[in-house]
Amino acid sequence: MRQATPDTLLLLSGGIDSSAVAAAAHQCRIQLAAATFAVRGWTASGGRWQEDMANARRVATHLKLRHYEIPLDPRALVRNLPLAIFLSETHRGTIIEEAVALIEVAKFAARRNFRRVWFCDAADDLFGSFHFVLRLYCGRELQGYFRDQLTRALPDELAIVQNNFAPWRITVEDPYWTEPFFRLGYHLPTRLRVDRRRLMKPVLRAAFRGELPDDIVERPKCVTRDATGVRSVMEQAFGKERERFRETYNTLIKDDSFARLTRALGKLQ
Repeated sequence: MRQATPDTLLLLSGGIDSSAVAAAAHQCRIQLAAATFAVRGWTASGGRWQEDMANARRVATHLKLRHYEIPLDPRALVRNLPLAIFLSETHRGTIIEEAVALIEVAKFAARRNFRRVWFCDAADDLFGSFHFVLRLYCGRELQGYFRDQLTRALPDELAIVQNNFAPWRITVEDPYWTEPFFRLGYHLPTRLRVDRRRLMKPVLRAAFRGELPDDIVERPKCVTRDATGVRSVMEQAFGKERERFRETYNTLIKDDSFARLTRALGKLQ
């Protein structure tokens, strides 16, 4: 795994991806700080397994991690919308609803002098995916989908995440995004990506069984914006329509707000 330094902060969701990195660091006796973010006071209606904060606390306690909790103010998330669109260069809801939260995480990390953030996004594309793709693809088409995500979609996603942290001079690294892992993921047979229960990523789960609590190893995949309450906040403010952020995006372009944001961010450098 990548070598952590004292200024490295792991974003710990309590899912298998980031928890496995925390466990590997613990095995290697690497002192690693972790942080988890969620809307202040938010609880999931579907139960504790859907909440990042509750599961991250379990991992941090189990591994004796230095763990920061970042309570997100709903008003701050709404205010971050123009900046999130500017930094992410899109109005796509699935990206923007994560970006408004990552901006708050970047501010938190900068205040505490963390200069690197570990963001565990590549594991999905290396070892599995969201289970809904199994309704759309099978056989060679499914393998092609996995490889396309790994070679095309993932680098774009990581670049966007880096943009969200760049104004605060924080470097984003993915411990899974290495040449050996890429080769492993590219050639990993479908039967080792998909399990009967559709939890996905059976190889990664099996590797850390016994190193983490069973409910963490078996925790189903949760989308970050859902497991932190961010999506709920943004839907209350902007609705659920697919193009809900397009108007803000277009307004930023028309009134030259992009140029003003660029100048404002320049003052942070």
